[in-house]
Amino acid sequence: MALRHQKYRILLATGAIAVVAVIAWRWGRAWERDEMLTELMRDAAGYAAAFEAEEVGQLSGTPADLNTPVYTEIKRRLMRFRAIDSTVRFAYLFRQIPGSTGVVFLADSDPADSPAVSLPGDIYAEAMPSPGLQEILRTGRPTTEGPLSDEFGTWMTAYAALATRPDGTREVLGL
Repeated sequence: MALRHQKYRILLATGAIAVVAVIAWRWGRAWERDEMLTELMRDAAGYAAAFEAEEVGQLSGTPADLNTPVYTEIKRRLMRFRAIDSTVRFAYLFRQIPGSTGVVFLADSDPADSPAVSLPGDIYAEAMPSPGLQEILRTGRPTTEGPLSDEFGTWMTAYAALATRPDGTREVLGL
């Protein structure tokens, strides 16, 4: 009988250790995710400081921007951000469409010949279901989201506001 109770105690102790291990693992993953998002938001805010409101304001958010010196310089800068930080897969600038929660691309970090390049004026179709992007459009405060999955993979994204235009629309950097 004592042997039987000892077996149950061992099983109970093993089960308790397993439960504690699972809880610790999940807590560690959540903590790591939060740390990564915090760091990404800091990076986005720092990179956003590299853009002047007047400079970005010169972009029309249309294909006409492609051949302008300001677009070329902004795109070069976004490509450098991506090159210096291996954790950044994409860097892009958006402008809110006046009177809506939609956005258009102003520039992105993909090479011009990339099949995934987003051109000035392209509508960002995923803007509406993006909670982080909708939050920054509404409040202007830096925010993050993720991990989220789409056809390009699994993402963690940070957004930082560059400027609020006179009509109330926002320009946003996304990493």
